[in-house]
Amino acid sequence: MQRNQTKRFRLVSPFRSVGLILLWLALGLLFLLYTLHNYFTVAQVSANKINLYDFKLFYSGVLDYFSGGSIYNPSAVLPFERISGSSNNNSPIGTLLFIPFAQLPLVWAAALWNTLSLILLFWGLSFVWRIYPLPQQWHWRAAIVLFVYTAYPVSNALQLGTWGMIIAFLDFTVWYFARKQDEKRAGVLLGLAITCRWQPFTLVLYFLSLQRWRFLFFSALSILCTSILALLIFGLNSFVEFGRLAISISGQGFGNGAYDGSLRAVLGRFAVLLNLDLSPSISFLWLALALTLLGVTLWRCRRLSFDYAYSLMLVCGLLVTPLSWMHYHMALLLPMTVLFANRRYLAVVYTGLLWVSINIFVPVDFDNYPLLGGTLLSLSLFLLYLSLFRGVRNEDKKAGATLKQVLLLLP
Repeated sequence: MQRNQTKRFRLVSPFRSVGLILLWLALGLLFLLYTLHNYFTVAQVSANKINLYDFKLFYSGVLDYFSGGSIYNPSAVLPFERISGSSNNNSPIGTLLFIPFAQLPLVWAAALWNTLSLILLFWGLSFVWRIYPLPQQWHWRAAIVLFVYTAYPVSNALQLGTWGMIIAFLDFTVWYFARKQDEKRAGVLLGLAITCRWQPFTLVLYFLSLQRWRFLFFSALSILCTSILALLIFGLNSFVEFGRLAISISGQGFGNGAYDGSLRAVLGRFAVLLNLDLSPSISFLWLALALTLLGVTLWRCRRLSFDYAYSLMLVCGLLVTPLSWMHYHMALLLPMTVLFANRRYLAVVYTGLLWVSINIFVPVDFDNYPLLGGTLLSLSLFLLYLSLFRGVRNEDKKAGATLKQVLLLLP
């Protein structure tokens, strides 16, 4: 009895209480500053064409269509300066979601889009945390939530108004319901993810290799229903225009942007460093490497547990797509959680530090040094990929307990 009282007294010691209070105040201050930063980003959306860059394109696509043009050809007088040389790159199905937003003033529409995106991101993470629970200590829970909120992929998505958080929500919920053998919900959600963006297409290949036909049927049904709805509203010509746009994007030269972690961007950086002109063979090189990586990944997934295989396919999808901007890397929170639960800390720590350092205490301006920033980003993706590729140390059913045991060791 005396030993328990002593242990209890230590848990509420003044030094520990003061430390926790200081930690909470620091987290609260950072949360407040970051929230104010995002508020002013939205408030200045009309004055600065860089703020909400992607959202403005999606928003203007709907205005262009209802003004008599098409969702890919400018025709409307916009309430902001049109971004020269850029156009809406949403699919007709994805553009459906922006019809109600286009009925609101731009600032209100952008604020609503960002708010709903954040809600969906943490809703999706709540499914991940059902399998891999957060620590019991409230200060560690607060730190994890704040890390997610202030990580650069989230910050970048809020500044640009992209699909990143919504795609992450769909990736997490597909994983959760597929893990629970709920083929109907998982299939419908994956179909919606594919209609919005093409990063999750590798998941279709994975479930195809598992021969989960009922799952794939509901995915195809979801895609078919949303396609028919978009066809009825926007017409067949919108799909033809989008097809041409997708082909032109895929045929563009190598990118080497600071926030693009794709395999294509890696090739572009090699070309810059070695002063090589690879543009004539860009399509062949990228396609050959992407297909090889896909084949090797699918082969390896047959020998991995579901959580590891699904996570590996997520990372592979970000590598083989033509553009892998960092605001889509929020989906990596699932692979990072799986690796942490299985005591593979190196990839998690490296990626986490990169996410935070870019946004909060950047040593250099990555925009002015795209080779440096892009190389670090691609390395973090490959490190996650290789860590997942190596396999599991614990079964998935034991991973949640393992994570809990690790976190209980923390103060």
